[in-house]
Amino acid sequence: KQREYEVQRITIKDEKKVTPPKSFYKRIQSEGVLIKKAKAIVIDKSYYKSGFIMPAKGIISGVYGSKRIFNGIPKRPHYGIDIANKTWTKIIAPCDGVVVLAHHDLFYSGGTIIISHGRGLSSSLLHLSEILVKEGDFIEKGQIIAKMGKTGRATGPHLDWRMELRGIRIDPQILIK
Repeated sequence: KQREYEVQRITIKDEKKVTPPKSFYKRIQSEGVLIKKAKAIVIDKSYYKSGFIMPAKGIISGVYGSKRIFNGIPKRPHYGIDIANKTWTKIIAPCDGVVVLAHHDLFYSGGTIIISHGRGLSSSLLHLSEILVKEGDFIEKGQIIAKMGKTGRATGPHLDWRMELRGIRIDPQILIK
């Protein structure tokens, strides 16, 4: 249903993370292809039936749909929820699934894990300081898979948890009981 979204004004010290120089475009574009391919991997099992839990403890510092303004420049809405806590806070699998991407340094999202929960439903866990799983691993809900960080375009340590269903972004909080 329709809802109102908040506006978040964020200051980022590293200006190239707000408006990347042209020298970064090829990297950003190739990482976008990598992410798209990972999310397109078909898992024919319904791992999502085990239900979802919050992947980290902390303060909700950003919500799905909020409009983001970085250093005065309007950007895309935020398509996840941010959970803030200390660097190295444990990140757990929000649901059973298969790791389809585990990358330590993407331009925007830094340390990144993408989990397929089956049938086109995926979770992306961003800004990680340490990744404890690898691509192809089956992981169980509650398993420690990473540590919180502030890698990529981040102003402080937090987890950005995003979800998609067959390419459509969804609010992870609607799946938490």
